[in-house]
Amino acid sequence: MGSTILEVEADGLLLAISAAPRHFAHAKGVPPTKLDVVGATAVRVGGVEIVERSALALYEDVEYTLRASSDDGVPPRLWARDPLLLARVEPFGPIVSGPVNFHRQVGQVELVVATGRARVSIRLDVRPTKVDYESDYEAMLLAARQMHEALVLEYLRATHRLGSAKQGANPSTVGWATLVRNRIADLGVALRLVQRQPQHALQRAVSEKRATHVKGSDREAIRAIGRGTGRGAWQTAASFGKIRTFLPARSSVASLDTPEHRWLSREVHALHHGLAVVARQVREQLGRSQARYGYSVRLAQELQELRDLHEQAGELLGLPVLQHGGAVPAGFSSLQLTTGIGYADATRILLELKQALTVDRGAVELSVVDVHDLYEMWCFLSVVRIIGSSLDAQPDLADLVTLSEAGWRVNLAKGHASAVRFRTQNATVRVLYNPIYSRPTGVHKPDIVVEVTGDEFNRVIVFDAKYRVDSSPAYVNQYGQPGPPADAINALHRYRDAIAANGQLELAEAVALFPLDARDADGFESAKLAQSIRSVRVGALPFLPSNMTFAEERIRELLSAALTPICASDSDVSL
Repeated sequence: MGSTILEVEADGLLLAISAAPRHFAHAKGVPPTKLDVVGATAVRVGGVEIVERSALALYEDVEYTLRASSDDGVPPRLWARDPLLLARVEPFGPIVSGPVNFHRQVGQVELVVATGRARVSIRLDVRPTKVDYESDYEAMLLAARQMHEALVLEYLRATHRLGSAKQGANPSTVGWATLVRNRIADLGVALRLVQRQPQHALQRAVSEKRATHVKGSDREAIRAIGRGTGRGAWQTAASFGKIRTFLPARSSVASLDTPEHRWLSREVHALHHGLAVVARQVREQLGRSQARYGYSVRLAQELQELRDLHEQAGELLGLPVLQHGGAVPAGFSSLQLTTGIGYADATRILLELKQALTVDRGAVELSVVDVHDLYEMWCFLSVVRIIGSSLDAQPDLADLVTLSEAGWRVNLAKGHASAVRFRTQNATVRVLYNPIYSRPTGVHKPDIVVEVTGDEFNRVIVFDAKYRVDSSPAYVNQYGQPGPPADAINALHRYRDAIAANGQLELAEAVALFPLDARDADGFESAKLAQSIRSVRVGALPFLPSNMTFAEERIRELLSAALTPICASDSDVSL
């Protein structure tokens, strides 16, 4: 029987999440996570009713059971941003019930359950089990973001004349769209506040006024009197003689056409256009995915969300304060935009959306991330960093960094082949992400490959990022310590044999990178999987932000060995 972890009650609604008792042992140095429930009349965690926010731990790769019931005889409606999360939850009369497994997705998740009378929103975090949350998961997220920014900045330095380099870079379109999703509501609030209390500009305009209300110095009126123009019956004025009853005259008129409103209009138009670009990219990706793999529910959900955001941005463009789209003066700056009520918030949010230089991460909801994809990406970026520092060479990022309509981006995604090149005097080193090797026996797709090319030969080092750890007694008895599953090691042998069979590439080593912390990896230098790298050129290395010293040393050694025939004749290349 499973233990009930969470119970939520509302008006005639009851929701419960349960799991096997062993799930509580899945924590790996994980601090309590914050549970945020909105719309409930009672919340119980572990059977204890809570009043304020409480701690609750849910983890990847754990089978939970979700059960929701309603007293009105109609099954409650469930919603999650990832529709596959609730795919196995089915209705049974007034009850919906079924298993829920986050698999290897970690991050913040929102579950919504609703009936005709109640709606409850539950926000909680899903934590990883194979890596330490504080020292590794957050470090991988931060390192991946910083290395993405560094790669873009390095590319711009190499291809453009930069007057100054600012810390940070435009995010990828996915990160940008996530930012939009979380801030566009705040932007709407700020702009509607501007609409309620706008700053007007006084503009001189010509309009008809009664002659008795016109100042004697008004040039427009004097010109009309001289020409005998105007409107209405003739009347006699002491100083001017006969004049019309109504004369054209200049007056000050309050107008919304200000530089501030023009700037806001320009930035909201740019936001609206950017969302359209991202939606088009996702639509094209959905088409490619459907042609190759079948219909993707997740991509379809993401596309619909982007369309909704695009529509929301379009609604904002309908505000009267944004109807003036003239040019903004060169060098324009405004105290009103930075301090005015509504203006300051709108300006800050628009700059955040456009530039993403200083993001308040507390205000931005992190999307649920496939942690194995994050680990694979982090491994690639870390190998690139190690190779670059070892060679002391500038990277060629032409294949990795591109400029799209949405801005600069790093083309690094699961299943998308990418490459970073380093050139020395007599050698070229390419670090490949998701390369494809077609052989008569099949297609092989290692995660990371380092190709060392010289005048005499081509050598490769294969790294496979495996977000799996086998710590069973049988495995430890065979290999001496926990490590990647046996099938991952067998895959390395296949890579080695397939690449060597080509005849054009010489395989140096094939190494699995896996998440094992320093405590569990103590003494790994003498483990069979570490020693076998030298003996049979196939092995494994523990690789985490908190435990990468040994792996980094070995990667440098492997690169040095691959370059040895070249370095022997070229003293300019040093490691």
